[in-house]
Amino acid sequence: MTNQYEFWVSAICPVDGTTDIYSATLRTNGIVPVETLLAASAKFANAFIYQETLTAELQKMIGEGELTTVGRHSYVTVTCVAGEI
Repeated sequence: MTNQYEFWVSAICPVDGTTDIYSATLRTNGIVPVETLLAASAKFANAFIYQETLTAELQKMIGEGELTTVGRHSYVTVTCVAGEI
């Protein structure tokens, strides 16, 4: 069985200091408590970080599954994927 979790992550753009909000989707064969996702994503709220780095670090913090983030930067949609199911 594959489980899919969808949630939001925010961080601060290191280029212009604006707040970026990312759609995040975790796909895994395991069970991940919602509290784990909320706690991990909250650690980035005040971080100056690129989406690519955020995606990789967040997936490592969660510890399993494939994490996809989608964000918009200056009218460009960026999709990042880290990990695997």
